[in-house]
Amino acid sequence: MTKEQRPKGALAFGDSSVLALGSLVSGLAAYAFIAVGARSVGSEAFAAVTVLWTLWAMSAAVFTFPVQHWVIRTIEADGGEVGVRAALRTLGFATITVSVLLGLVSWLFRFNLFGDGGLAFPIMAAIVPIGTVFMGLNRGVLSARRQFRSTALAIAGENLIRATAALAVKTAIGLGWALIGGFAIGLFWPSSYRLEKSGTSKFERSPLVFVGGVAGGSLVGQIVLTSGPLVLAIIGGLPGQITGLFSALALFRAPYMIAIGVTPRMTAWLTRTVLDNGQVAVRGLTHKAIFAALILLPIAGVLGATIGPDVLKLVFGPGVILSAYTTALVAAGSAVAIFTLLVTLLMLAAARSGSISVAWALGAAGGTAVVLSGIGSPVNTVAAAFLTAEIIALAALSVAALRRPSPA
Repeated sequence: MTKEQRPKGALAFGDSSVLALGSLVSGLAAYAFIAVGARSVGSEAFAAVTVLWTLWAMSAAVFTFPVQHWVIRTIEADGGEVGVRAALRTLGFATITVSVLLGLVSWLFRFNLFGDGGLAFPIMAAIVPIGTVFMGLNRGVLSARRQFRSTALAIAGENLIRATAALAVKTAIGLGWALIGGFAIGLFWPSSYRLEKSGTSKFERSPLVFVGGVAGGSLVGQIVLTSGPLVLAIIGGLPGQITGLFSALALFRAPYMIAIGVTPRMTAWLTRTVLDNGQVAVRGLTHKAIFAALILLPIAGVLGATIGPDVLKLVFGPGVILSAYTTALVAAGSAVAIFTLLVTLLMLAAARSGSISVAWALGAAGGTAVVLSGIGSPVNTVAAAFLTAEIIALAALSVAALRRPSPA
């Protein structure tokens, strides 16, 4: 049976599976890069690489994710690539501007950031925004062209290149260039940067408005997902609690990371559904997301409380100990995060990206309020803040989705 003869459901499942696999391989390769690098140069020298890695992770949230989904949505809406092609100059100018500014700031604070007075790390920092936009365009165009296996290879290959290169270098600067080298995966698909003049541009808002509306929310969302251990350390958590919370977040975040991997497949479908059915589709899908979240939240909490502590010990070792109450909060928050992601994609498909940053600002404010309240032990306070931020963000996104959009 040829690909054209297979049922649409089978195609969608196959595409989603391969994208999820690509995301999983990417995550494992990232862990390998960090493990190999830290051992090869020592923890003190590796500190500079961790700063560069953090800049890359933040830049991926700000640029790669928004650009990728802007490309998919625009090509689907235009019926071709002319709109993306026309916007590349604007996007390129903005990227170069950010690159120069980040490079300058990194050079001015090079001793504080990298513990080094050389130019190598500031230059790498300046390349990071360019590389992350490069990746967003690559994955977005491949996905829009329904080349999902190539998209999965591009996702996995970026960190596989880094992990492989890390085996061959023995200096912090070498590891930094290995990180930058991951962007070279896009060169395997040069056709993804040769856009056709097909379709009819709808002349919607500037790509910077769309990308900017997503970027802030994407960045804050990633901070909410990953910053728990740092916040716990700041407010006086014990080392064992910090390790336990880090492990719990990593474990229960796994379904979310798989969901992230299949988003390129979902964005095109959501865009076409919204274009065909308008606000009716937006409201219907939002109601389903809310209903599913309300069902899964308590289930995740109960599973987190009953088997979560034992699973943590099994996966990360007997020294990782976290209470049932804390694991319940983390599991519930991680479950809500999946539906927050789903409604985010729905807002992207409806070209209402501005609401995303507002929703995450409200979520972050709610989480911060819980932390500042100081109620309960530090580890439980941080876990509760995580759950609170996710619930508020989902609620705010849902309200925005259900509200009838104002005329353009």
